[in-house]
Amino acid sequence: MKIRPGFTRRQLLQTTSSALLLHPLLRVLRISEAYGQSAITPRAIFVYYPAGSYTSSFWPTGTTGPLGPLPTVTAPLEVHKSDIIMFKGMCTRGDTNHDGAPAQVFAGWGNDSLKAPGPAPSQDNPKAAYTDLFGSFTLSSGGSGAQALADNDVLTGRKRIIDYLKDDVKRIAKVLGPLEGDIFEAHVLSLDDLGREIDQEISARGGSAGGSGGAGTGSGSGTGTNSGGNTAPGRSDVCSPKGIEARFPADSTGAVPWYHLTQNAPTVFKLQRSLMVQAMACGLTRVGMLQYGNSDVQSDLLAEGAMNGGALYHLQSHAGGATYYSMQAAMMREVSNMMTDLKAAKIGDHSLFDETLIFIASDIGDDPNGHDGVNIPAILAGRLGGKIKGGRMIEYPYTPRDWSNLNNGKHWNHLLVSIAHLMGVTDVDTIGNSNYKGPLKELLG
Repeated sequence: MKIRPGFTRRQLLQTTSSALLLHPLLRVLRISEAYGQSAITPRAIFVYYPAGSYTSSFWPTGTTGPLGPLPTVTAPLEVHKSDIIMFKGMCTRGDTNHDGAPAQVFAGWGNDSLKAPGPAPSQDNPKAAYTDLFGSFTLSSGGSGAQALADNDVLTGRKRIIDYLKDDVKRIAKVLGPLEGDIFEAHVLSLDDLGREIDQEISARGGSAGGSGGAGTGSGSGTGTNSGGNTAPGRSDVCSPKGIEARFPADSTGAVPWYHLTQNAPTVFKLQRSLMVQAMACGLTRVGMLQYGNSDVQSDLLAEGAMNGGALYHLQSHAGGATYYSMQAAMMREVSNMMTDLKAAKIGDHSLFDETLIFIASDIGDDPNGHDGVNIPAILAGRLGGKIKGGRMIEYPYTPRDWSNLNNGKHWNHLLVSIAHLMGVTDVDTIGNSNYKGPLKELLG
């Protein structure tokens, strides 16, 4: 169902010391005020594509100012041009760029920015990614049939996970003691009471409501079912991940898994894009990353519409030309389609796109054959509640191929710090290479 922007159920619960205070607070605010205008939920999607781009294929002509016609690789983004900012002259400092991948471009200094012993691997199997996102609920009893039914009921909003945990709720209430137990049980019951009030208010105002209580994910059109419930804070009315299941190809019987087969590559690209949109639409995360291989990848990387030149992507990057440009344009088309999907995902009176920052970048600059970090392709898209002013290019003077000059162009790390500031993390002064501090005033000014 659609949710109204404003005081969310989560915000109300967070600002009360116990569930016993919840309904008095609602009455003080009045229901209409509880749905008043509020700040957006900031989200970020990072998109990595490999091996850099040749200047004439990626950047429009001109310098700082309004964007001109977009060339071959970025042409699929033309429909969203008013919502993108392109950068020119951004240069990375640090490790080699031959296989830097996201660790280089998003962390700002290769693996030195890792907080854990090793990087978290990207999930290239869309089925596994789907299970990680939407299939983690496990029944304590009942077998596989009951589990399948429970998964479907929770996913489509007919029931809540808490409905399957009533015995645990009772046990916790007893352990807490009489007073704390009563407060805890009242807290659980208040979710249903508040759900009914929210549904009644939205219905009275002409909105689409679900049933009594719960967090309905919706089905088909994204509206909650009769026994489903209220859209969770930050959840869009297009939250319907069940529709993805039917799109998975059959598992291959050979040595190569289905998601690594060349003929399935376009499907994998589209599935991963859909999973990202659904994860955001269903409120499962506020930050996501799409990784399209890496710069040393020994495969085709053929998104829908890409030319197959008979050579692997990495080899194509050294040669350049129409086939390489077509491969990269197909990736940008996936990004463009994702942006279209986010614009169609409504949250109250605005869209997911209105709340989102999208950062698209590679780890190699405008000389893919040389693998240097001079003039890294970078695009900032989205609206982020009006913080991103699109339709323009920001250029910094630089000398092509001058990789050894640490003062060439603009330090890449400033752009990463700027993104942190846009997301509200303004106490961050450096990301990755600590020699380069502060945001880009041309972006934030």
